[in-house]
Amino acid sequence: MNNCASRHALLAILLLLPGVTGCSYLAHRGKDFSDIISIGASAGGGMELRARATPFVTAEVGFQKDEQFFGWRRRHGKWQESSFGLFFANFWSPRLEGEPFVEWSWWSLLKTSHTKARFLSSPPDTEWKYHLFLLSPVKDVDWLDALDAEVTVGAFFGGLQLGVRPGELLDFVAGIFTLDLAGDDGGAEAGAPESSVSQPDSGTPANSSPRGGGRPPPHRPPGGVLPLLGAR
Repeated sequence: MNNCASRHALLAILLLLPGVTGCSYLAHRGKDFSDIISIGASAGGGMELRARATPFVTAEVGFQKDEQFFGWRRRHGKWQESSFGLFFANFWSPRLEGEPFVEWSWWSLLKTSHTKARFLSSPPDTEWKYHLFLLSPVKDVDWLDALDAEVTVGAFFGGLQLGVRPGELLDFVAGIFTLDLAGDDGGAEAGAPESSVSQPDSGTPANSSPRGGGRPPPHRPPGGVLPLLGAR
């Protein structure tokens, strides 16, 4: 009997929340839900296979240059990527349209994956760089992104990208009870600039910021030292 009463009380609270918090409540829950899965299709040049198991480990073979993706990723419908995988990344660094060539360094001999992405409605660019398959340096990782996984496949005439973000699922569930774990319910819309900065490939790894564009960083401490298609 008590369990039944508890369920009824919880249901009543959930039904009352939209009325108490206003129309924005439903809008934010819809946006949070759309963050859980990202999917895109591209029409561009390159031969690419990339698997990212959490932002910290990536295996990639092939290359892509100025690949244009259309779909849905972190509240964006269009983004651009350039990337180099095994062997290619040892000698070349990705450039997006209009960027200059990057000077080669001996540190590049250890690179196994290097990706740059540009959300066309939200500069600046984001960058992922991996040495011996591991993200380097390991910093600026939002704890909600720690379990993100992504797969990108391309074959000259086009490609597909699919990402799953368990942390955003947690944010969606918490949002039902008006808890904003991601800090994205305060009026930030897609297109707001990210605080990530691309840096050239020098003798030491550049800073990485794998969280795709579209949302300013939330006002909370970073998740310790826990940033493609793939790619935020």
